[in-house]
Amino acid sequence: MKRIVVFDVCNTLINENTTAGFVSFYITQRGDWRKKCVLKAIRYRFSPLRILLAILYRLGSPDYPKKILVRQLRGVTQHELESVAVQYVNSALDNLKIDTVWSFLENEKKRGSLILLASASLSVVITALAKKIDAIPFSSELLFSEGICAGLIGKDLSGRKLTAISDYVAGPEKKWLVVYTDNVSDFPLLQKADEGYAICTAKSNGLRAKLLPSKVKYVSAK
Repeated sequence: MKRIVVFDVCNTLINENTTAGFVSFYITQRGDWRKKCVLKAIRYRFSPLRILLAILYRLGSPDYPKKILVRQLRGVTQHELESVAVQYVNSALDNLKIDTVWSFLENEKKRGSLILLASASLSVVITALAKKIDAIPFSSELLFSEGICAGLIGKDLSGRKLTAISDYVAGPEKKWLVVYTDNVSDFPLLQKADEGYAICTAKSNGLRAKLLPSKVKYVSAK
């Protein structure tokens, strides 16, 4: 039986929101003062704008911080973003790996499992990471026009992972679906899984409040 293993990325494999992390990495290296001011307003812990947007998000508004951060990439070439994404991934692998989950990943690779990375993070980041670990990437896609970033997301994977990976779990051949995630929006994916792992960290613990199926185990990770 083929073993299909899905890993979330942000706060599952990598201990940060990799969209925010990547944009911060890019702006710190190559952004002008305006973009650095926007970055500070969005990411500084006690920023009034950050607090306001967080409240609005909890009340059901769109993810404005993500939209604003992605907007800062407008006008950058796809080639440059892909190059910086490789640098960011290398840095994240050196400094931000969640070791407990990476041990699961290494074990799955030894078993010969097919590894899928499914993340609402940006395609340039998830593709770069997937190449490092020989995985198949599914992610939110930046919108480009003639190789130039529009500063917009063309396709957002948020809440749509199950549909995105459907071709890999469908068909007459029986598959064994395994899911590793910390993400509350991945609840449908965990319900579908034959074997699931709800990753709980100090800053990402939302799945503790969910009544998950018995086939899903909670994993405290750091």
